[in-house]
Amino acid sequence: MTKVTPFPFDKLPQFTKEDIELKKRLLNAYYFVVNRPYILKLIAAPLEEIFGQDLDMKVTHVEKKSYEDVLSVFSDQTLLGVVRIEPHGKKAGVFFDTLLAKLLIQKVLTNKPADTTTATLLQLKPLTALEEAVVQYLLVSIIEKVGARFNDKNFNINYEDVIRNKDQVKGSFSQKDEFVLFSLKLTYLHRDFYVQFLLPLTLTEDMESVERYDHFINHRIKQFENFTINFQLEVARVTLEPEDVDVLSQGDIILFDEAFVEKNNNKITGQAELKMATEESQEGYLVSLETQDDVVKAKIESTL
Repeated sequence: MTKVTPFPFDKLPQFTKEDIELKKRLLNAYYFVVNRPYILKLIAAPLEEIFGQDLDMKVTHVEKKSYEDVLSVFSDQTLLGVVRIEPHGKKAGVFFDTLLAKLLIQKVLTNKPADTTTATLLQLKPLTALEEAVVQYLLVSIIEKVGARFNDKNFNINYEDVIRNKDQVKGSFSQKDEFVLFSLKLTYLHRDFYVQFLLPLTLTEDMESVERYDHFINHRIKQFENFTINFQLEVARVTLEPEDVDVLSQGDIILFDEAFVEKNNNKITGQAELKMATEESQEGYLVSLETQDDVVKAKIESTL
């Protein structure tokens, strides 16, 4: 008989409540982006204009980074575009793949499509001061275009600066900050390139709230969008004698004895049905409502 070895559950990684909450926030931040495909299209659009072809872009990683982690990925060849997220007043950054930047420069300066051989040669060649300036210009242009076209009601993106060295990173971000790094992959010349977005970890709380609200609206409320709900709204009240009702005709105006109108200049206008119920039937008139001061008038338009 084969001996069954117990699974070492005690050797599995142990997660604290804080770890689980962090992973939930990162997951909601991930869904915030992937559930809004126009965000990736906005980022890809300026690159597609330069390369002259469609680029497939998708989110591959969302991970927490410390301030020290951010400094470690910042090299002498790195340019970091800094943006401010409003109305939250928080700074975020955009890292550009160095080789992708070189290919962009090559296309802009020569107006010729690159190939795999060109990409290999460019990878070995350091950026000159002129090329670095061109990359900076392209980075600013891309950020401004994305910010101008970004139409999410909860966030606005405004360009602030381009950082060229680690000292400037220290001046722009606090050592106490924690970050979320989004890695966006695009394929060009059969190679994978990455554009990375650096967001304050605290911003994921706002993204999580927005995503949770939008999920509720899109998946819960919209289930009832085709439902028809009939309700009655009483805006005024009047008592008419039978002989008064019998002589009503088109064009007559009824002044209501009591009107339920707010005192802050709200007006009730539009059309309504004025119904009179009897033991035998329910008859009535289509009326147009008009409010003057606190008085509601109903003008007879036609019979129902």
